[in-house]
Amino acid sequence: INAEYMGQSTCAAAQVTSHLKFYTFKQLLQPMSAVQLAQAIGVPPATLQHTFEEYQTAATSQCDGFGKRRFPTIPLMSETLHVGVVTPVLHYTMGGLRINQTANVLAVDGSPLPGLFAAGEVTGGVHGHNRLAGSSLLECVVFGRIAGRNAAAGEHLTVNT
Repeated sequence: INAEYMGQSTCAAAQVTSHLKFYTFKQLLQPMSAVQLAQAIGVPPATLQHTFEEYQTAATSQCDGFGKRRFPTIPLMSETLHVGVVTPVLHYTMGGLRINQTANVLAVDGSPLPGLFAAGEVTGGVHGHNRLAGSSLLECVVFGRIAGRNAAAGEHLTVNT
C-alpha cells in the first residue's frame, strides 16, 4: 500500500471507537471500500486483494517478511476500511551530541569540550534506544538549566580561526 495512506479494518476500528469518531469528525479519516482505496492509491483492486491475502498468510504463520509477529486484525476486501492520509514529520531525534552530567558536550574521546554545553533534542539523550512520548520535555528543562548555569559561570569556548 502506498506509504501516504493508512487504513484500518472494521475490526480494528471497533477497538478504538472513540478515536475513530473523533478523527472521522476532524476529516482525518474517512470510510471507504477496498476498491475505493485501491483507486485512491493508484493500484488495481486485484493488487490490493493480493496484498491482503499475503497479510492473511503472514498472520496465520505469525510472522511476515519484516519480522512482524503480532496481527490483531486482518483487513478484508469486503469490509469498510477507515483510511487517512499520512504525512511524515520529524517527531524526535534519537541521537546527537553526547553530553555529561554537567551538560558539557563531549569530544569523540569522551573528554568535555570546555565551554560548549547542550541540552534537549540536539543531544543524544538519556533514553537509550527508545523514549516515552513527552519525556524529552523533562530532559530539555533539566539539562537546559544545568547547561545555562554552567555556561553563565564563565567557562567559554575558544575557537581558533
